[in-house]
Amino acid sequence: MDLNGAQLEQLHQALCSAFPRYKDLEMMVSYGLDKDLKAIAPPGPPADAVFLLIQWAKAEGRLDQLINAALNENSSNSELRGFVLELAQSRPAQKDRSLDRWSEPA
Repeated sequence: MDLNGAQLEQLHQALCSAFPRYKDLEMMVSYGLDKDLKAIAPPGPPADAVFLLIQWAKAEGRLDQLINAALNENSSNSELRGFVLELAQSRPAQKDRSLDRWSEPA
């Protein structure tokens, strides 16, 4: 999955909204990606950790897995869900359907 700069910024905002504490983000990464967040982003401000996590996921080709893991952990977050709905609507012809189950109305 490729996201442009504006979409990456929206993802950053959505993840910060859904996981406002480093510990929340750490649990999502552990359970959803089977990774240790401390190996990707040292403890500190959650916004910094989210930025480093997105950069890691982009470099590893795992943005879709990151988004799915975040939604699995906090599907009730309106900002995160709104990001996915907007992303799904902006990419209707794309073959990547990894977020389809999240683009349905709740």
